[in-house]
Amino acid sequence: MAWKAGGNTPNNWLHAAALYVNNLFDKRYVTGIGNTSASVLGTPYASVNRPRQVGVELRVNM
Repeated sequence: MAWKAGGNTPNNWLHAAALYVNNLFDKRYVTGIGNTSASVLGTPYASVNRPRQVGVELRVNM
């Protein structure tokens, strides 16, 4: 689950800011399974999603 919050600014403002969170609840799940390594290492591999990411987005209009 992703979440983003920001504010609208009047048309003559040149900047804006927003906060965002990806993977809000920090849930882990498998996004893919492959068996390329099975022939070499004897075991398949799995790809998992990214952990929670929190950030600030700043924007400047020029």
